Amino acid sequence: MCLAKAVRVEGTEQVELCAYVSQFRAEGDQITLTDVLGEETTLTGRISRVDLVKNLIVIEAA
Repeated sequence: MCLAKAVRVEGTEQVELCAYVSQFRAEGDQITLTDVLGEETTLTGRISRVDLVKNLIVIEAA
């Protein structure tokens, strides 16, 4: 099973938003991250990059 980590870019730093992400959904500027336990986190932003090798979702604040 491949799980990802979602981070938000703040300047030159990456702030972890959610670990063990099993699913993400983007609707307009709303992004919903769901972890392996089914816990959902919804935030405003845009997906900048998804790195499947590093299992990383990079989100930029809106």
